[in-house]
Amino acid sequence: MKIRVNQWPDYLGAFSAGFIVVAFCLLLLWNNPLVFWNDDYELSVLPVFADVARSWSEGHWPILSPYSWVCGNLAG
Repeated sequence: MKIRVNQWPDYLGAFSAGFIVVAFCLLLLWNNPLVFWNDDYELSVLPVFADVARSWSEGHWPILSPYSWVCGNLAG
C-alpha cells in the first residue's frame, strides 16, 4: 500500500529559501557590483599556490617552505 504524501509544502519551502538567497545577493550586487569579485582571498592564497607550484617544479616538498605556511592551509 502506497502512502500519498503532499510534497508541495516542501517545494514551496525550497523555492522560498532560494528566493530569499537570490534576493539578498541581488541586493548586495545593487549596492556594490563587485561585491562577489573583490576579495582579499586571492591576495592571501594565490602566492601560497605559486610557492607550492615552484617547490614541486624544483623537486622539493612544499611543506618545507616558510612561504607556504602563511595562510595555514598546509599547516592544517
